[in-house]
Amino acid sequence: MTSRPAVRLCQALAGLVAPLVLAALIAGLTIVQRTYLDSTGWSPVSRNPVQWPSVMLFGPGGSLLSAGFIGVGLLTIWFAMGWWSRESRSARLIVASLTVLGLALMVMAVPPNPAAVVDWHNLVYPAIPISWVCFVLAHISFSRGDPRWGCTAKISKYFVLPAFLVSLLSTRLDAVAQLARFSVFAIQMGWIVVLAIRQIAILRRDS
Repeated sequence: MTSRPAVRLCQALAGLVAPLVLAALIAGLTIVQRTYLDSTGWSPVSRNPVQWPSVMLFGPGGSLLSAGFIGVGLLTIWFAMGWWSRESRSARLIVASLTVLGLALMVMAVPPNPAAVVDWHNLVYPAIPISWVCFVLAHISFSRGDPRWGCTAKISKYFVLPAFLVSLLSTRLDAVAQLARFSVFAIQMGWIVVLAIRQIAILRRDS
């Protein structure tokens, strides 16, 4: 295996590791900080004054979550670089969308200001679902030039994107806003893991 394929494999591994680390960290802190969350009136189902997981930045594990956002953001950007191709516009769009996603995660490491008239966390957060949707759409476009991605592209188009959009729209419903956020995060992180695994398989087959 030459150095370049080895680097690309490491980049694909970053795409596998980053969502799993973030999911484990957020889930673990949600469980460990449940007493703190209950003291804030947090609900695992309905809308909260400060949305999850941002509310945990104020808890006893807030610094750990901040470090996690930064680390996972950097890994996401490293994963993005593995898609770069001068010949494919779709690949360049994947790089751009994943880079924005990684940067947005890093910015989320700074705790919000609940007392502010306009909380900047609420301004930055939309970049995460928007960049993720752009990533998935760019992947679907990319698959047209590489049939090895045909299966994941069809799943993205007919299942993952519709499920994600339904979950995202459901976050506007106060009664189930938090429950819908769980679903949004799960779909986002889970599908990045699936695509990273597929990329690793393709790279190993080509090596």
